[in-house]
Amino acid sequence: MPAVKPRAWLFDLFGDYVEYRSRELWTGSLIVLAADFDISERAIRSALLRLQRDGWFAVRRVGARSYYGLTDAGRELIDRGRERIMHGPKHDWDGRWALVTYTIPESRRELRDRFRTELGWLGFGGLGSGLFVSPRDHRREIGELAERYGLAENVTLFRGEHVLPGDDRALAAHCWDLAALNEGYASFVRTFDAYCGDIRGLSDKECFVVRCRLLNSYRRFPFRDPGLPLELLPEGWEGFRAATLFADLHDRLAAAANRHFDRVASAA
Repeated sequence: MPAVKPRAWLFDLFGDYVEYRSRELWTGSLIVLAADFDISERAIRSALLRLQRDGWFAVRRVGARSYYGLTDAGRELIDRGRERIMHGPKHDWDGRWALVTYTIPESRRELRDRFRTELGWLGFGGLGSGLFVSPRDHRREIGELAERYGLAENVTLFRGEHVLPGDDRALAAHCWDLAALNEGYASFVRTFDAYCGDIRGLSDKECFVVRCRLLNSYRRFPFRDPGLPLELLPEGWEGFRAATLFADLHDRLAAAANRHFDRVASAA
């Protein structure tokens, strides 16, 4: 399994556990829980300070103790991610594409990069220089993005059919690296398929660790997967199998994982 990064692990922990309880957790409890993922105390403290500095986390001090919780901005980020991870994309399609083009000068390169990142979040793929496409009607989201970044005069959105050469599946393969994404899904399935049987032999702590690693491994896909309709996906698409495995295992491990989390948190 890939190494667990402190920042990502903290977001997962707060989104899956802390937010459903007191909405804050003592640093000491975080250090104890993180140790099972080979995350050191120093790494946790450093990540917490960075997340606080970036405005995602807030700290409340009681005597010598520090309690961390999400800010409103952090909570919004978690909610957006949870919606994407837990519910997945819709696969119906009306056969039309959205095409976004923009003109942002080199002097505003940082803004241009942020806008392109947001387009990727929405599921747009790069067709060419300054051209991004999606099979979804994102006119509301694109309008909001343009307004947020002050780009109303710089962004143009079209909706229409792909006429020439007319091979929509080939167009999708050009805009997104679907082969690499599909191999990532297949690797995820191979890694966690062993836990899809009887989990009664696992301790509460083991269930917590597996569930956290499950989420940590799967959370990357909704940000890489544009959620293409069935007509555009390659044969043998493993994304559906991976999504089913994730949802089932995440749910079945929940009771034992919650017991372990509560035990560590209450011990503080």
